Amino acid sequence: MAMAGSNSHKRARPSSSFSNLVNTTLPNDDSRSSRIAFPVSTSDSISSSTPIFVARKTLLGVVVLVTSVVAASSKRASPSGRLHFLHPQSPPSYAPAASRSFTAPAYRTYRIKPLCPAASGNDDSSSTIDITTATAAPPSPASLPPRKVALVRTKQKEGRASFGRIIPFTRGAITRQKQASPRADPGRPAEDEERRAVCEMSPDLPTFHTVMKAYAEERDPEGAEMVLGWLMTRGLLPDVVTYTTLMHAYAGRGDARGAEEVMTRMTGSERLGKDEAVVPNVMTYTTLMSAYAAGGDVERSEEVLERMEEACVAPNVMTFTTLMTAYTLRGDALGAEEVLKRMLSAFVAPNANTYTTLLHAYTVNGDAAGAEKVLARMIAADVAPTSMTYATLMTVYAAKGEVDAAEGVLIRMEAAGVESTAMAYDTLLNAYAVRKDVQGAEMVLTRREARGFHPFPLTYNTLMNAYAEEGDVKGAEEVLRRMGEEGVRPDGTTLSTLLHAYAEAGDPLGAEAVLLRAQGKGGGREGEFEGVDLTVLMYNTLISAYAARRDIKGAEQVLARLLEKNSDDDGEEEGKGQQQEQEKKVKNKLKPNSITYNALLTAYTNAGDMPGAQQVLKRMIGQGLAPDTFTFNTLIGAFVARRDVRAAEKMVNYMVEHGVLADVVTYSQLLDGYATKVNDMESAEGVLERMEAEGVRPNLYTYNYLIEGYVKAGEMEVAEGVLGRMRSGGLKPTSMNYCVLMDAYTRRRDTRGAERILEKMRGDRVKPNVQVFTTLMNAYAKRGDVEGAEGVLARMVAGGGGEAREGGREGGGSVNVCEPNVHTWSTLMNVYARAGLTNGAEGVLARMTAAGLNPNVVTFTTLMTAYSRAGDPDGAELVLKRMEAAGASPNVLTYNTLLSATSRMGLREGEIEGRRAKRVLQIYDTMRRSAGTGQGLERTPDEATYTVLLTCLLNFPKALALEVYKLVLQDWRKLVPVRNRSDRNYQSFISLLAAVGDWKEMATVFGEAQARFQKGQLPPREFSRVEATFREKGGYFMREGEEEGKKGGGGTEGAGGEMRRES
Repeated sequence: MAMAGSNSHKRARPSSSFSNLVNTTLPNDDSRSSRIAFPVSTSDSISSSTPIFVARKTLLGVVVLVTSVVAASSKRASPSGRLHFLHPQSPPSYAPAASRSFTAPAYRTYRIKPLCPAASGNDDSSSTIDITTATAAPPSPASLPPRKVALVRTKQKEGRASFGRIIPFTRGAITRQKQASPRADPGRPAEDEERRAVCEMSPDLPTFHTVMKAYAEERDPEGAEMVLGWLMTRGLLPDVVTYTTLMHAYAGRGDARGAEEVMTRMTGSERLGKDEAVVPNVMTYTTLMSAYAAGGDVERSEEVLERMEEACVAPNVMTFTTLMTAYTLRGDALGAEEVLKRMLSAFVAPNANTYTTLLHAYTVNGDAAGAEKVLARMIAADVAPTSMTYATLMTVYAAKGEVDAAEGVLIRMEAAGVESTAMAYDTLLNAYAVRKDVQGAEMVLTRREARGFHPFPLTYNTLMNAYAEEGDVKGAEEVLRRMGEEGVRPDGTTLSTLLHAYAEAGDPLGAEAVLLRAQGKGGGREGEFEGVDLTVLMYNTLISAYAARRDIKGAEQVLARLLEKNSDDDGEEEGKGQQQEQEKKVKNKLKPNSITYNALLTAYTNAGDMPGAQQVLKRMIGQGLAPDTFTFNTLIGAFVARRDVRAAEKMVNYMVEHGVLADVVTYSQLLDGYATKVNDMESAEGVLERMEAEGVRPNLYTYNYLIEGYVKAGEMEVAEGVLGRMRSGGLKPTSMNYCVLMDAYTRRRDTRGAERILEKMRGDRVKPNVQVFTTLMNAYAKRGDVEGAEGVLARMVAGGGGEAREGGREGGGSVNVCEPNVHTWSTLMNVYARAGLTNGAEGVLARMTAAGLNPNVVTFTTLMTAYSRAGDPDGAELVLKRMEAAGASPNVLTYNTLLSATSRMGLREGEIEGRRAKRVLQIYDTMRRSAGTGQGLERTPDEATYTVLLTCLLNFPKALALEVYKLVLQDWRKLVPVRNRSDRNYQSFISLLAAVGDWKEMATVFGEAQARFQKGQLPPREFSRVEATFREKGGYFMREGEEEGKKGGGGTEGAGGEMRRES
């Protein structure tokens, strides 16, 4: 015993110490928390009455909450509600419940021996107990059919969350089966020997149980099986605790098949070849149920409960709570509520874990109101909420980035006398990360450290994710450096999040360099990613980085590398045994999955290659991977973006016919296509009726698309009537829905209409937020009404925007004052910028910085617009320098504004035109060189760039225009996707090509516009403008082979050799 204690300090792993081993918890069938003293061998120096360990009531299966509750509603819940995430594959699904049959209960006699024959001093055969009981034989796992890969996944249950990229808070319950086995740890053999020495020193069942429990808590069924072997080698007979603990090891990894096999061995006659069996108890069945519940398998969990009843084993509070967990992970709050009713009917009192699990069911669906009601019911039932309860409630606000509400929960938690935990602060930190408030996240970390909580990889991963979402590579790398200084080892999530930062920055080459660092082949600190294995998720992130840049070739190359790593699984016979098995596991980690192909699919849809995207779908099915809801939603969204709504509807019908869940995002995208893209409101209403018929409840974004459709159709009264339809459907409109209506009046420069929507919000007791006030301010800005815009700001700060909702702010108090944000100040600045009032714009910037806000790229670009409108290109150039000095990266709009400012440069002397042309080309060259580099897409020229540039080219000296126009045309075709080319692009190019006399290219450009119009991709009004320009420039009268000078080049040379635009 002393020897084991002396070795405990040599390992960082807590389970290595014998003092930790013997103080773990074991499952038992006692319904109360108890301290059980097990006798030990008298050959040791410890008294036989010394308690070896403490067995406490633990919630097997609901421990899933510890790892999954923090991100249950994360969904990366896009503020737009349109982003769906993928999920890893669930634990193996067996035959449907209807096709399974169980053996009818039969009376059987079991011969049970004492738990500790060595300690009792009796011979193995001296004492037996015959027990006759009724029990049903469980199904043999071997008889269950193997899992088959279908064309598509079975219908997903509504509310089941999913994800494609690991973010700091992940659903541990679902991902357990995919986690690396502890057997891969190089130090594992030595630890096994140490634990075996512990068993040798005290070779009785309690000691073996304690060691087995350590392996079970580490989700290491191989280690637990090894302990069972040691136990039986000693001549000891496993009992119900032994098998239940072994089952717990399998259940912890979500291996339901392995847990079922343990049940078969437990109730069969495989114990030392004798006809003896162990009767499962309530904890055994509960542990088996947890294996299914961890994957959200409600049907199997319910079957386990039926088997309990058939075996006359009464379920307890843990059993019902575990069953509730299955419904929770499926996102079925109503099912979880039904379990609570059944629990009360069985006279089983729910405890804090039960209510926390029920509360979690509401947070999975983002239902904050439902979660708050569960908390109220919990308190009314005189069940004290725990720190886990409050942390779970906090997640529903954190997932939406509602930091005030999340802070309010923390305040209520401490006011209730519940000590805050590291998990609570990590959840709060995630709230700021979701809100993209990096400074706020840093402050939470400071508060966390002040409370003395030790930092975890999860903490820094969450902070790093805040930087990653902004594409701030420097910030993410700085977090990694701080981890090293604090002695916190990066894990796989750290590496994935860092890769995501480069992906968001549009820098796939930087992400490639990070992968090389992780393999020890690149720069970086020595051993910074030591022990972190590359996974397919990391390669998926790399594919996403290429997809964001519309780089199909780069994405395909990453996939080819993955396929190459898995191409030679068979072939070599050498290296058998453990090494070969380890290599196989590594290859499985790098095997492309459905998320891989979804990322590749996104690359094709971003590039506008729909035939290629459909081929990816076929390749995915050919690899035996089942397309899921996200796969089809990606395709549907791409078709809708291209106004090909009919193709989108065919895709919806196809996915429904093949059993793939069409969710609210699916139908909302289709409705968006009909309402806002082709303005077919009758079909849009038909989609809404179809949703209701199929039991898919519309959300706020669904109705937003409907409102936008009626706004575009000019039916404002009907658009406002949608708000009433929302209420009648049980969905309360929010400020977001009113803001859509207000924005419609803003685009019309109708300030009275916008003000009326604000009054309507007050009447409906909906509190206006900063977005509402900013939209109202924009209405005045579009009218150039400086006084009106300043008045909106004054009302906003004074809190005169309307009454707060009943009950005040969710999770906190009632606050009427609405603080302006950066976008608000930028909108106010835009009022002065439109009028060319540079002093006023500079004054707004000074007030903004005095309020403690840092200007961003939009702010500086708006200020640059003021100088551009004032005809001061030098001032615009100085704004660019100030912008770079402030650390704000210019984007394409910034350079477009600078191009516009330069084109307004005054004409004083003859040489000024050449200087202006030279500067315009310098700016354009800076933009075009950013394409294809690691600077992202922010500076890549877009359709607006070419509209401004071509306007300048028409006023260039003719010799210079002839020299550069072909290069500009080539860049336009390469950098601007066909779907983004506007009518103004076509008009400008037709005018330029007519001016330089390139009639062939002129006809080609017009032919492209005509083809898009015939396909319905270019609206009739826009095409009519293009056709008018083409006719005006004489395009219809030109024929191939005619002399090009007939029209005089479409332009005239004036004084100074300049080309002038024809009237």
